[in-house]
Amino acid sequence: MKNFELQVENYMINRCLEHLKHKEKILKRPLTFNYRLEHTRTAVAFADSLAQELGVDPALAKIATWLHDIAKCWDPSLSPEENRLRGKNHAQVGGDEAANYLRSIGFPPELSFQVQQAIATHAGLTKDYLIHEPLSAIVWDADKLSKVSGAGLLHYLGEILSAGNERIDLASFLADEGRKELQELHLGIRDSFNTETARLRADGEMAAAAKLRGQMLAAILGRKHGDGSSASLEP
Repeated sequence: MKNFELQVENYMINRCLEHLKHKEKILKRPLTFNYRLEHTRTAVAFADSLAQELGVDPALAKIATWLHDIAKCWDPSLSPEENRLRGKNHAQVGGDEAANYLRSIGFPPELSFQVQQAIATHAGLTKDYLIHEPLSAIVWDADKLSKVSGAGLLHYLGEILSAGNERIDLASFLADEGRKELQELHLGIRDSFNTETARLRADGEMAAAAKLRGQMLAAILGRKHGDGSSASLEP
């Protein structure tokens, strides 16, 4: 299984790099941050940890998570409209693409099906039901943990800075990250996790992200920040 994991990792790193090159071609300038790759790497790390805690083969969990956004990576053999539709329906399409790729490298068919199902059910940010199939549950939880963590904050900032199509004030950005609606969204994401293990992990990650945001905001404003939790734009 480890050999398959390395093959998938290398394949998806290359796909993410190709995706970035395509974006550079469209924008006609270099990009310094690869959101697709960084988000996926973080999700894979969460999947590894969750799998070990839940008794699922970590290599299988990482394979599925490396592939979870495959349909968001540009496919040069398709038209722009076809790629747009792939991205819009990236869970179902990605599950099929991942299964086809895994079959091409000799991955066990029964495990390919599990990966396909896990990817096909990961779309969205929140839900009001539990996923009971272990691999599918891990992929959902790992994907969303990447978004609510401190890493997710940095990924979002990196994407904005790399895009270069809007000016950004760091103090305002950090304060906005604490807005009530975003906090409510993150709580909704947290409540959509499939296991108590993931929900507890989310609580810790969100608390750490809030602390990081507060510490960075206080430093930018030149204030003492203590634990960073009370920093704001208010005088």
